[in-house]
Amino acid sequence: MADSGSGEGSHLPASLRPLMTLARVTLDTSILVGPRSLEFAIAARLGYYRGHWSSWIVAEFSRVRTEMVLRRARRELGITRENEEERTIQEDLERRLLRSRSRVNAAIDDFSRVLASVNYQAAEGTDLAWLEDEDDHPIMQTAIAAGVPGVLVTDNTRDFPVGDVRNGILIASGKVFLDYLYQTYPEAETVITRYAESRRQAMKQVR
Repeated sequence: MADSGSGEGSHLPASLRPLMTLARVTLDTSILVGPRSLEFAIAARLGYYRGHWSSWIVAEFSRVRTEMVLRRARRELGITRENEEERTIQEDLERRLLRSRSRVNAAIDDFSRVLASVNYQAAEGTDLAWLEDEDDHPIMQTAIAAGVPGVLVTDNTRDFPVGDVRNGILIASGKVFLDYLYQTYPEAETVITRYAESRRQAMKQVR
């Protein structure tokens, strides 16, 4: 399940560098909902790496984004058990969810254009006993289905042993992965930053 954390530093140990491939990369939900998601989307669009996801990750992305909207609404509106049924609160929640739905749809459409979808069920039967949360099994199965050796990029350091190799998959944090990508392609960070800014400006004009 998606959960952000601090975890490893920004440098990939020399012993793991040969295992870092940019051809078979799976993005965990924590990356897709994270603050650098646009950076990952643009890097894939420009061909700096070959990204993958699955129907399970798409569904989890939608659920996590909705949960984030609800948690934020509870904080900002001061929702409690006593007032959550009030009409004004219900109307505000409905407006927020409608806005979120359009954003989620747009994000899924955007990622669908740059991430290859794989059948995570193709990796069923793989021994994943080291994962305590069974909801994380389809995430790892997606990475395995995308190809071994491969890379799973995740900021869920609570459930995934970031920095380890499991089932032939190197598990790397978002920061470590992007740092490696920018070291491999020195021009990439500037190109992606400019592309991201142009995207943000275009979105402002549409609004």
